Amino acid sequence: MALTRWEGSILDLFTEIGRLEYLIRTRVNNRQPAGLNEPMFVVLNHLSRMPDLSDTRVALTWALEGVGDINAFADALIETGYIAVDPGVGNGSDRLRLTEAGRSTHEAVVKTMSPEFQQLFPDMKAETVENAMVTLREIRRTLDNLPD
Repeated sequence: MALTRWEGSILDLFTEIGRLEYLIRTRVNNRQPAGLNEPMFVVLNHLSRMPDLSDTRVALTWALEGVGDINAFADALIETGYIAVDPGVGNGSDRLRLTEAGRSTHEAVVKTMSPEFQQLFPDMKAETVENAMVTLREIRRTLDNLPD
């Protein structure tokens, strides 16, 4: 049975997202400062998305499913001073938040990638990326809310 145009389009979309994720992950890995690996950058990136965001380890594990052992990455980031722990009331309710050192490190890594972004996308306008993000966020929100 042949795929419908819609099914083929969705499959193509997810294939492209997967390929992009792999290529971006490789580039990010190649630009990490010593002692910081890509999964640790993913945690920093997640916590940097909103200035006042803090998450429990459980929430981070859910949000970053598939990244790996979030507890190990969080512990390493705490040890380096990139994230801090705000004690909760127990049962895994401690809140992890980005420190100023973590925010600075995250920004420095992004800045080292900026020339490459400009080389890869010299003519792409911010509006084009922002419009694509609307669709991608809608897909992510839908997937986030589907039952397992």
